[in-house]
Amino acid sequence: MIVSEALVMVEIRRVVELQLSAPRAIQPDDRLVDDLGLDSLTLTTLAVELEDRFQIILSDEEATRIKTVGELARCVAARAGAAS
Repeated sequence: MIVSEALVMVEIRRVVELQLSAPRAIQPDDRLVDDLGLDSLTLTTLAVELEDRFQIILSDEEATRIKTVGELARCVAARAGAAS
């Protein structure tokens, strides 16, 4: 299955908007912590949701390296493409 970054962005937006009390338009260059204000629990929830949705596993190394929504979307899309 080919997973596009656009599809991953839709999923990221869905999860983040459910977790944030004041949803806003989420852009690829938004920083997960600094711009969106995600805490460790929300980041973990996001990672688990993406792993479940796309049947992938994100390593701890990847998780700590990823800073923006776009980086996360690219990583998940690449992982999902490699898993198929």
